[in-house]
Amino acid sequence: MGKGINGRQISLGVVQQSQFEELARELGCERWLTDERFLTPDLRRRNSQALRAELSEIFRQATAQEWEARLSAAGIPCGMVRGVGEAISLPALEERNLRIDLDIPGLPEGSRGAIVNAGFMFSKDGPGVNEPPPKLGAHTAEVLSSLGFDEQEQREITAP
Repeated sequence: MGKGINGRQISLGVVQQSQFEELARELGCERWLTDERFLTPDLRRRNSQALRAELSEIFRQATAQEWEARLSAAGIPCGMVRGVGEAISLPALEERNLRIDLDIPGLPEGSRGAIVNAGFMFSKDGPGVNEPPPKLGAHTAEVLSSLGFDEQEQREITAP
């Protein structure tokens, strides 16, 4: 991970040797490909502080959004770190049917909540949610019972 010039973080998902090689080329750091410290994934882990220091310097040259666009276009797994509200609003979630809008009791009138669906589909249908999450405490008695607490103990545990 590193920070762009705008202070936003960029996270890399580079785990395969071919991905590291492409990253080095894309960043103009071909010397990494012959650097003894970075030749293998194990060596990169052992020398991660040195590699992170170099990446940090490089990432400070553009915004995290610019790095995300550039590296993604090169096929390098990466993403700008986003907050929940920002992430749930990404167009890609809608395009891939990964965003589920729900009516959730307790939200202001006319507003809906959104959650992220599972990232896979089955051949005929897929996972999904069509009801809101439970209210806080809705399953307390069930959970406490499953842990062996009797009704009196449950009242003591949940008393204000």
